[in-house]
Amino acid sequence: MAHYNIRQCLKFLTIVGCNPGIQNSRLQLVLYVFSTSGSAVIILLAILLFFCSEDALTIEDIANIFSTIIAFVYVISKLTMMYTKKREVQDMLIKVDKSFWKIDDTVNPMERQTYLKITKETRQMFHLLVFLFMFWLFSTFGIYSTPMESYRPPWIPLTPLIAFENVFCVLLVITIITIDVLIMTIVILTTIQFKMVSAEVTKLFTDTSEMRYTQNTFNQKLKKLIDHHNFLLHFASLINQTFTVSMVVYVGNIVSLLCIYMYHLSIMTTPNIYTIRDFFVLLLTLYGFVICYCWPAQNFADENEKIRDSVYSSNWYEYLRFSKPILMIMKRLELKVSISAGGIANINLETCLKS
Repeated sequence: MAHYNIRQCLKFLTIVGCNPGIQNSRLQLVLYVFSTSGSAVIILLAILLFFCSEDALTIEDIANIFSTIIAFVYVISKLTMMYTKKREVQDMLIKVDKSFWKIDDTVNPMERQTYLKITKETRQMFHLLVFLFMFWLFSTFGIYSTPMESYRPPWIPLTPLIAFENVFCVLLVITIITIDVLIMTIVILTTIQFKMVSAEVTKLFTDTSEMRYTQNTFNQKLKKLIDHHNFLLHFASLINQTFTVSMVVYVGNIVSLLCIYMYHLSIMTTPNIYTIRDFFVLLLTLYGFVICYCWPAQNFADENEKIRDSVYSSNWYEYLRFSKPILMIMKRLELKVSISAGGIANINLETCLKS
């Protein structure tokens, strides 16, 4: 059964027309077009405010306009990525469900509890992210004015425009949460697989004795580990190929938003409700960047490195009889994996600190 986060994300992705499990659906196409075109309209209205505003725009107004544009450009890029990469994402989810080693099959109870704890924490991070975004959503919702900084053409009544922007604020939250959490969950589940391989490698060399294993038996066990590690390397490559463009846009979006909100906060003279909201958005942006991308990607790379460490720190040199397959796995472990943003930068904690 798919992880809780994946199941929930797929339900919400259906709303915006990007559920990878639903292929060639006209309804999904309509929902996708509605979501992206509506976001484009809000971007257009925000841009028009530069040219059609009757009042002089303040620095605060300009900052809000740019944050609106960046947020909905991000939404369009995410939705487009998910819609155009439906088959690739579905293929990944099938591999997660069918080809990943099952946690329940882990013999060692302590190891099994460790893996289950990670999946539970992943679920809790999803819930916390939903709570934080709901708080932002309620603080942003417009009743007597539009929630986003945008231009209102004279021929459009205020109430329908408020309702329109409120709806797309909800779609913005759905898009950001579901796609970011989906990517985060896939990366974390893959990290668990690397951790499981590392544990199996350690046990293989710890438990092996020439009296216990024949050459053929040992080779079979080692081949199973090598095959699964090769599969994980291929899967890591698939993650990068599928999400690499989205990662570039995301990093650019994060850096831009951080610059805007930090500048906005720096010029504030007296604290008000908008200051609190902007500060909250700044923290929420950083939290999402770290929790959904940098931290999982760092663990992702680290766990692959630990497989090599597990081999090197084991007593492999005592089993010269199995030297050929051992050298084979050591050679394979020289390959490093990482989550990349378009080949420009690796997503990890170092990138987070630099941002």
